[in-house]
Amino acid sequence: EASAFRFLLQHLRERSSSVSNMVLMSVSGFCRNCLTKWLTLSSRSLPDTAHLPLDFFANYVYDEDPKAWKEKYNGTTSEDLKSNYEASKSIHAKFDKKALEPFQPPNPLQSDVCCKDVDDLCAPKPSSSSSTSSSSPSVIPLPPPPSSSSTQTPVKITVALIIVSDRLHNNQYPEGDKCLPAVSRCLSKFKAASLLDKPAVVPDEEEAIASALRETVEALKSNPEGKSVVLTCGGTGFSPRDVTPEATLSLDLDKRFSQLMSHSTRLASKDDVMASLSRGVCGEKDGIFVGNLPGNPEAVEAVLNELFKGVIWWASNSE
Repeated sequence: EASAFRFLLQHLRERSSSVSNMVLMSVSGFCRNCLTKWLTLSSRSLPDTAHLPLDFFANYVYDEDPKAWKEKYNGTTSEDLKSNYEASKSIHAKFDKKALEPFQPPNPLQSDVCCKDVDDLCAPKPSSSSSTSSSSPSVIPLPPPPSSSSTQTPVKITVALIIVSDRLHNNQYPEGDKCLPAVSRCLSKFKAASLLDKPAVVPDEEEAIASALRETVEALKSNPEGKSVVLTCGGTGFSPRDVTPEATLSLDLDKRFSQLMSHSTRLASKDDVMASLSRGVCGEKDGIFVGNLPGNPEAVEAVLNELFKGVIWWASNSE
């Protein structure tokens, strides 16, 4: 069924100049806009796509910005075409406008530690001296680890980065790596997060990725202070060479945090819709957090900004 739908879209895309939406409506009762709405309604029943806006599917159906498509292909409408369109209204597809309204996400992820929203716990708290200021602090404090000690120290988190990219590995990016700066910018918001210099760069090959992960996890086992995190950037898409999630799962993770990654990706796609197309996984191996980020720098920041809030809770409660 999905394949047949793709053939239909391709058929319409190849006939953009000769088959208008009005002609489609007059003859069949549906058009490209109807396909967009059906896709949107179908997505609402799936947890990983329920938040995607109608515009996202419109761009997919038209294979470009619908406004640009209409400027190119919508010409003058003849009186006969208008008449046929009006006469065919009885067969036109009908939609519930309310069902197509922007998706409202459910209540945010709840912490099982103290029943407070993770967002609230990770949000910066204004000090008494800055309570009258309209600006928020630039550093997000860690939530306190659950401890009976009267003196609580934030957990130190060391982060190692592995960049997965054929082209970067083959020195085909004249401008250099963009993932490391994106990760660095995001982690700068989190107190006590320390990013190691010089990330490893490996090609999009499952064994090379898995080997780099194993070596990095082994090296970080000797970290004397705090907790350690290994993040990968790239290789989480749909192409045949996107195999980072498969390489990560080959480590035989001790624990998988599937809902944390799903929740992080869903929230991130509000800022960058392409983040929702990442297949990244995360979990724990030998006491070290391992997670996959997308390769697009904007999506990296969007996902990591949410994912690291979960990392904070993991670091504070995994002893």
